[in-house]
Amino acid sequence: MKNKNPIEFLSLGIILVPLLIVSLLACKNKSSIANNPIKKDTIKNLPKQKINPKIIEPDSLQSTILAGAKKIVFRNQKFEAFVVDLTKMELNFNSKYDSTHYISTINNLKKYYKKKNKKVIFATNGGMFHPNLEPVGLYVENEKEKFTLNLDNGRGNFFLKPNGVFYINKWDKAGLIESSKYPPIIGKTKFATQSGPMLLLNGEVNKQLGKNSTNKNIRSGVGLIDKNTIVFIISREKVNFYDFAMLFKTNFYCKNALYLDGFISEMYIADKKTPKTKNQFSILISVTQKMKSN
Repeated sequence: MKNKNPIEFLSLGIILVPLLIVSLLACKNKSSIANNPIKKDTIKNLPKQKINPKIIEPDSLQSTILAGAKKIVFRNQKFEAFVVDLTKMELNFNSKYDSTHYISTINNLKKYYKKKNKKVIFATNGGMFHPNLEPVGLYVENEKEKFTLNLDNGRGNFFLKPNGVFYINKWDKAGLIESSKYPPIIGKTKFATQSGPMLLLNGEVNKQLGKNSTNKNIRSGVGLIDKNTIVFIISREKVNFYDFAMLFKTNFYCKNALYLDGFISEMYIADKKTPKTKNQFSILISVTQKMKSN
């Protein structure tokens, strides 16, 4: 047998060495993947929206609508909240049965919608009002302006500037703005209620609200999570404005939030043990669901 030419051995080595290196790297990568498997659902399972894990979820949910109910302990104070997804829920502002008579109570509201074959899933009071139940400021219902924007100065929480307007536009998108910014969108809103003070404006707590204020009371308010998602919150004990504002900012990542009313405020959530409702209001905000036919 003839001896192989040294040049042939050299050529063979040039071919085999890179192949050996590639094989070794492939084995190393397989070992790495085996020890640290890739989780296919890592991205898919990320929540679309951040919700603070301290929020206590309800024990049971009767429907996807009731999934909006939250019980919260924030800074050792108890609150209850309801998150509304406007893409899935029917939100309405309600005032009168007819041109004369106010619905006024949550119990009456439930009866009102029952006649329409609808069940009230959630209800709470809207903005502030006078003793005769007329709103102090702007009120729009079903694209009709019932009461005009109030930019006056005065005494009381409503006039603590800046105050604001919570609205749903004609395209069912939510907004929450300082009252003075509302005129350009007149005629474009489906529902609107004015109240004050603003709790959060552009992500900052209203400078009028003292961090260590001893002015504590039951509070209700609304915050804008995004154009399709809003949160209503009521305190179940007396709190100051600053802590109330921080709850919207810290737990729900709201940029804008508005105080609705004080000690008379009520919140009703269907099939939940919420306090009995009895107070009278000018405006009632509701989420309804069509009832099943027998």
